[in-house]
Amino acid sequence: MAADTTTHSHPTTVSEPRDAAEDIRVALHRLSSSAPEEFFNIANDLRALGCDDAAVPFYEKAIEAGVPEATYNLALLHHERGRTEIARSGFVAASEAGDAKGAFMAAQIFEACGDDEAVVRMASTDHAQRVLRPMRSVMSPVSTCASLGETDAAAWSVG
Repeated sequence: MAADTTTHSHPTTVSEPRDAAEDIRVALHRLSSSAPEEFFNIANDLRALGCDDAAVPFYEKAIEAGVPEATYNLALLHHERGRTEIARSGFVAASEAGDAKGAFMAAQIFEACGDDEAVVRMASTDHAQRVLRPMRSVMSPVSTCASLGETDAAAWSVG
């Protein structure tokens, strides 16, 4: 049986990476989303195999299908590939969806870029506080406040 090439964006048998990623996106739109976590699992498997570019459309499909962890993982992929702006947007989106790791990573990127106000904003979200609260017992309030741009140790009190 011949392969169905009607979904491919190019007529060749060997794809360029960008063309191949687009072909995957087109094929994914034709698939059912009855098990959206499988898109996420495939993306993670592709990353484990070193196929980051191929993983992107699967993460995008998982995000579209409502898999919350996919937003963080896609942002992490972009971060590891040096795509800082895309990563930062992804981590902020993950944070806004309630992902504490997303808030933490967004805060780190904001800190590296010197945006102290954004660091404090990310660190003050409820989900980031759930992560930071246990850390406060082992961290110096003064050094922790300084790392968040705060000058008053009382602001670091556990709520």
